[in-house]
Amino acid sequence: MNEIHKEIGVRMNRIIILLCVILSLSFSLTAQEKLPEPLKPWVDWVLDGSEHLSCPFINNSNYGDASNHLCAWPGALSIDADNT
Repeated sequence: MNEIHKEIGVRMNRIIILLCVILSLSFSLTAQEKLPEPLKPWVDWVLDGSEHLSCPFINNSNYGDASNHLCAWPGALSIDADNT
């Protein structure tokens, strides 16, 4: 019985992680689409010197500090989303 609960918990964790990834991707895509056309030429100028803000940052750190943002993956990303 305990193994069944453990397996259900693992599957639920996978589903929650997948939903969080999908939700976060949809937010970033939506945010870029809502930029009015007349403002699009200004994006590079506004972000000049703050490019690091579009990268993920280390939790519980100073968001404005560029050294707390990770703009590269440390290795190849591999996602295994099968039913096993």
